[in-house]
Amino acid sequence: MTAIEESAAFCRYFGLRTHANPFTLDVALSMNTHHLSSLSALGLAVVLCSACASHRADSAASAAPLEAGRSLRPPAVELAATPFFKQEDHFGGPAALAAVLARVDVRASPDQLANEIFLPGRDGPLSKELAASVGQHGRTPQVLPAKFDALLDNIARGHPVVVLQNTGYAFLPHWQYAVVVGYDLGRDVLVMRSGARARQEIGRREFTEAWQRAGGFAMIVLGPGEAPVAELDFKGR
Repeated sequence: MTAIEESAAFCRYFGLRTHANPFTLDVALSMNTHHLSSLSALGLAVVLCSACASHRADSAASAAPLEAGRSLRPPAVELAATPFFKQEDHFGGPAALAAVLARVDVRASPDQLANEIFLPGRDGPLSKELAASVGQHGRTPQVLPAKFDALLDNIARGHPVVVLQNTGYAFLPHWQYAVVVGYDLGRDVLVMRSGARARQEIGRREFTEAWQRAGGFAMIVLGPGEAPVAELDFKGR
């Protein structure tokens, strides 16, 4: 029998009435004189404390799993050490890939990578060719879910993220690869290596629209022994 059930039985034995909420134990003084003399103030206090303590313990136990293993996402992060390679026409993919490979100690120029990933008859690389090129250099590509929180969590863990954007329109696309290297939650902006700009700040809404128009592609590169970051590893603010 739980502490709450014991307290209810105790009250019934001595003729006490309680409200529907057992934790209040708002006792109506409608008992007869014999029962009142049998109930000591100490006994009633024990019952009340037992029920309240049980309620607090149950509440704490049910809330604990929600916070276990979680931490608040840092409000601002910038991976300033991520190198920048200026993107030439149709070389956005190789330039972005060279930047993230450098973090895992792979030195490869955009020109070298272009020879590995360009396909005949295509103006630019395909995303799956980018991932395949990572494997050729002994590193592990991880394609992220197309969720904004997944970008933030991986950046917070030190992983710059290659993304594909459509900065044009659905009917007239303009494809552009970039490397997301930071964010500022307070200002609601991301920091990217993009095109001819070594450091571009872009608002969350503008970025998300262009990113989603391109299908939400995002990829990180893992070095030897690195484990992927679980989706939503941090609890957002």
